[in-house]
Amino acid sequence: SCGGSARGEEAKKKSGGITKAEQKKINAWWEQHSEILVKTAVDEYRWEEGRARDIVKAYQQFLIVKREMKDWENELIPCDKVAFMMEYHAHNEDFDFQSDIEFLCGHDFGGEQLLVCGKDDDFDRENATFDAVKKRFGSEFNEELWNTVRICFFGVDRRIKWDSDSASEDLDNSAFFVDRQKSDPLESAFEAYALSGPLVEPLSNFQFLFSRTKEVIDPSDTALGLRLTSLDDIFALYISETLIDVKVKKKDSSRSRLFYAADQKKPFSKVLKDLVKDDEGDETDYVFVFKGKRLYGFETPMSLQMKHFDTIDAIPSQDYKYQRCICCNKSDLHDVEG
Repeated sequence: SCGGSARGEEAKKKSGGITKAEQKKINAWWEQHSEILVKTAVDEYRWEEGRARDIVKAYQQFLIVKREMKDWENELIPCDKVAFMMEYHAHNEDFDFQSDIEFLCGHDFGGEQLLVCGKDDDFDRENATFDAVKKRFGSEFNEELWNTVRICFFGVDRRIKWDSDSASEDLDNSAFFVDRQKSDPLESAFEAYALSGPLVEPLSNFQFLFSRTKEVIDPSDTALGLRLTSLDDIFALYISETLIDVKVKKKDSSRSRLFYAADQKKPFSKVLKDLVKDDEGDETDYVFVFKGKRLYGFETPMSLQMKHFDTIDAIPSQDYKYQRCICCNKSDLHDVEG
């Protein structure tokens, strides 16, 4: 009848455009695959089984909200733990991620795009997602899980290599992760980092820099107050060090980026040697330039009045051209890339 048809359309609209038959198939998918997802979370991420089940449930809720709100432009993004589950789902050979997402959400919203590090509005989008999922699921919403942020420390108290295209591969040995509630002061996370090394050191030995704002973080700050997300990075280094951003132009014209924690009072000579170690060369193969002036190794961060995140350019010697003879006028030395 017309009335029955209208009621059916209304019910379909409220369920995000899913018929009862479609919903039955979706429920069957979760029944079939949830255990695989849980097992992987336990094996790969060392989560407790109960926690893993909570995360799988949160992942399911997230995809339901995506479908019902037709969020194909990814205004809604997963919280940290749900993002881990989505990443496993995307990269595990037992699944066809794109087909699964199209089936579960009724649309391919480019799910893997949600796993790419971050946008400036990630904090706002996380909050919007929190509100949407909480509103949809009420008492079944796991507020503690969605309020957890995974804080990533990069330990530049020793040299690390940063490659923005494959950061995890290069940084795993220097990265330290800790979970905290967004409203908790970061002091306990900082203390956990200070205790994580081979030597137990007091928190007062360290300083912590927020990569996005390039500012020193106070231990009383919170992730909420800093608008920090799990895609942000915190650099940990000693109080006596300055964080230097080194941009390297290699001999094959490719480029890489290094962060180096240099002692403020020690000459750059050791730093320059370390910076070219991975290139199987020595410091004579490169010219190092800071604010247009060549570095020779006897300078210190303090003598150059360097600040955190100041940049040194490392250029192959053969690509470096002089605007005028350095013997005549060193102050007018500039770098020009060939």
